[in-house]
Amino acid sequence: MSALAMGVQGTAVGHLGVPAVSTTYITSTLTNLCTELVGWMRSRDAGGTRRILFLAAVLVTYSLGALVGGVLQSRASMLVIWLPLISLATVVVNAFVR
Repeated sequence: MSALAMGVQGTAVGHLGVPAVSTTYITSTLTNLCTELVGWMRSRDAGGTRRILFLAAVLVTYSLGALVGGVLQSRASMLVIWLPLISLATVVVNAFVR
Protein backbone atom coordinates (compact mmCIF):
# COMPACT_ATOMS: atom_id res chain seq x y z
CA MET A 1 0.00 0.00 0.00
CA SER A 2 2.82 2.42 0.84
CA ALA A 3 4.57 1.78 -2.47
CA LEU A 4 1.33 2.40 -4.36
CA ALA A 5 0.74 5.65 -2.47
CA MET A 6 4.30 6.83 -3.15
CA GLY A 7 3.95 5.98 -6.84
CA VAL A 8 0.68 7.88 -7.18
CA GLN A 9 2.13 10.80 -5.24
CA GLY A 10 5.29 10.98 -7.36
CA THR A 11 3.32 10.72 -10.59
CA ALA A 12 0.88 13.43 -9.51
CA VAL A 13 3.70 15.85 -8.71
CA GLY A 14 5.41 14.96 -11.99
CA HIS A 15 2.27 15.89 -13.91
CA LEU A 16 2.15 19.24 -12.12
CA GLY A 17 5.55 20.06 -13.62
CA VAL A 18 7.31 20.94 -10.38
CA PRO A 19 10.76 19.41 -10.87
CA ALA A 20 12.40 20.76 -7.69
CA VAL A 21 9.99 19.03 -5.29
CA SER A 22 10.41 15.40 -4.45
CA THR A 23 7.45 14.19 -2.44
CA THR A 24 8.80 10.71 -1.72
CA TYR A 25 11.97 11.75 0.10
CA ILE A 26 12.50 15.03 1.89
CA THR A 27 16.29 15.27 1.56
CA SER A 28 16.04 16.07 -2.15
CA THR A 29 13.69 18.96 -1.45
CA LEU A 30 16.01 20.23 1.29
CA THR A 31 19.00 19.96 -1.07
CA ASN A 32 17.13 21.86 -3.79
CA LEU A 33 16.18 24.56 -1.27
CA CYS A 34 19.82 25.02 -0.22
CA THR A 35 20.97 25.09 -3.85
CA GLU A 36 18.38 27.72 -4.73
CA LEU A 37 19.28 29.75 -1.64
CA VAL A 38 22.99 29.82 -2.54
CA GLY A 39 22.17 30.75 -6.14
CA TRP A 40 19.84 33.50 -4.96
CA MET A 41 22.46 34.92 -2.59
CA ARG A 42 24.86 35.24 -5.52
CA SER A 43 22.50 36.82 -8.04
CA ARG A 44 19.43 38.12 -6.13
CA ASP A 45 17.20 36.71 -8.88
CA ALA A 46 13.51 37.58 -8.37
CA GLY A 47 12.42 34.22 -9.77
CA GLY A 48 14.74 32.53 -7.30
CA THR A 49 12.90 34.18 -4.43
CA ARG A 50 9.64 32.53 -5.51
CA ARG A 51 11.31 29.13 -5.80
CA ILE A 52 12.92 29.50 -2.38
CA LEU A 53 9.62 30.47 -0.76
CA PHE A 54 7.87 27.59 -2.49
CA LEU A 55 10.45 25.02 -1.36
CA ALA A 56 10.45 26.45 2.17
CA ALA A 57 6.65 26.18 2.24
CA VAL A 58 6.91 22.54 1.13
CA LEU A 59 9.35 21.79 3.97
CA VAL A 60 7.14 23.57 6.52
CA THR A 61 4.13 21.61 5.26
CA TYR A 62 6.02 18.32 5.59
CA SER A 63 7.11 19.27 9.11
CA LEU A 64 3.56 20.14 10.14
CA GLY A 65 2.32 16.90 8.63
CA ALA A 66 4.89 14.95 10.61
CA LEU A 67 3.89 16.78 13.78
CA VAL A 68 0.19 16.11 13.20
CA GLY A 69 0.93 12.48 12.37
CA GLY A 70 2.92 12.06 15.56
CA VAL A 71 0.19 13.60 17.69
CA LEU A 72 -2.48 11.49 16.01
CA GLN A 73 -0.38 8.36 16.46
CA SER A 74 -0.20 8.91 20.19
CA ARG A 75 -3.82 10.01 20.65
CA ALA A 76 -5.93 8.46 17.89
CA SER A 77 -4.09 5.53 16.34
CA MET A 78 -7.09 4.31 14.30
CA LEU A 79 -7.29 7.68 12.52
CA VAL A 80 -3.61 7.39 11.58
CA ILE A 81 -4.37 4.08 9.87
CA TRP A 82 -7.28 5.43 7.82
CA LEU A 83 -6.05 8.94 6.99
CA PRO A 84 -3.47 7.90 4.32
CA LEU A 85 -5.98 5.56 2.69
CA ILE A 86 -8.63 8.29 2.58
CA SER A 87 -6.08 10.74 1.15
CA LEU A 88 -5.02 8.27 -1.52
CA ALA A 89 -8.62 7.54 -2.47
CA THR A 90 -9.33 11.26 -2.72
CA VAL A 91 -6.38 11.81 -5.06
CA VAL A 92 -7.33 8.86 -7.26
CA VAL A 93 -10.99 9.90 -7.50
CA ASN A 94 -9.95 13.49 -8.25
CA ALA A 95 -7.63 12.27 -11.02
CA PHE A 96 -10.39 10.22 -12.63
CA VAL A 97 -12.88 13.08 -12.42
CA ARG A 98 -10.51 15.53 -14.08
